[in-house]
Amino acid sequence: MAKVYIDTELLLFATKSRENEEHFNALLSGHQPFLSDLVIAEVHNLEEQFRHWVGEFLEKNPMPVIKVNEESIEFARKYVYNKVIEMKDFAIGLHYAIASLKGIDIVFTPSDKWVELYEGFKRINEHFNVSAPEIRKVDVKEIPKSSLEEIRAKIARLLEAQGTTRLFKAIIESQELFFKEKGFRLTRIEKI
Repeated sequence: MAKVYIDTELLLFATKSRENEEHFNALLSGHQPFLSDLVIAEVHNLEEQFRHWVGEFLEKNPMPVIKVNEESIEFARKYVYNKVIEMKDFAIGLHYAIASLKGIDIVFTPSDKWVELYEGFKRINEHFNVSAPEIRKVDVKEIPKSSLEEIRAKIARLLEAQGTTRLFKAIIESQELFFKEKGFRLTRIEKI
């Protein structure tokens, strides 16, 4: 059973309708899905309708949440330093770093951008002897329009202005606030 990292965009797609949820569950058949603190933090900072959809979805479809750590933030900086990504795309690099450092097999995303960045991610991971999860683009009808790009830009600005420790704390605070607001908890794990 392959370990699959679910990015925020795919999670948003899955939560929009019953039909999307069925498509999502069919995609995951035979795989073990994982989210991360970063996915939950991004969702927490979206508009209320998205927080509501994701809260209801995760209550019915719980998935383990990979804990983010400062090591993954520092590893994602290597993608910027080595010009694989621009700083504005730091959050995508951080998602990939989390998946890489935790031994995920495949990242599922509806985003073409991740696929375009894969060879660069793989090159850096191989240089540092870190596994490079496959990036698998999944076709979906429509991803709900959200402010996710703005949130990802804020993540990059926070890192640049206040550093790794502050970004780490902000991610943890956001995911904790999401679960407090929704009144439930998912299992957070450090090792897979």
